[in-house]
Amino acid sequence: MIKTKSLTFFLAFLLILCSSCGEPKAVKKELDLMKHGLPIKINAPEDAKVVVEDLGIMKDVTITSGDNYNVQLFSGETLESDPTAKAKALQSEVRNQAYFSEIVKEEEHGFIFKKDIDGNIDYDFRYVRIAAGQDYIFQTGLYGTQTLEQVEAMYESVK
Repeated sequence: MIKTKSLTFFLAFLLILCSSCGEPKAVKKELDLMKHGLPIKINAPEDAKVVVEDLGIMKDVTITSGDNYNVQLFSGETLESDPTAKAKALQSEVRNQAYFSEIVKEEEHGFIFKKDIDGNIDYDFRYVRIAAGQDYIFQTGLYGTQTLEQVEAMYESVK
């Protein structure tokens, strides 16, 4: 009888401990960027804020939510019709950057990579979509550092 009560108490304690671990997951919803002039939908946190800068030949769109979600999207005319070729070209550019360390994940239309800035590790990604003569290049926002888990979540949200 005592062993059963002890086991029950231990299992209840373990369940409570495990359920309180980890970072809470942000609720994602479909975010339609058409109202900002971009025929793109992504899955972003429910409270995401969108800021669009029209730079004439391209648009610079920043989508943020708290400290864990910061995606930047560049959109402009393209002659390229193959997102895989565009992603490969971007990967080549990234590999030539001073702080590039390694490709962490590589897929057909995008990739995640690691940067080592004087011993400070940061992660970033590029993901490409092409539609109607426009390319849409997603990456992490320009400010702050991101963990691999944060970047993986942002990368998945734009696919």
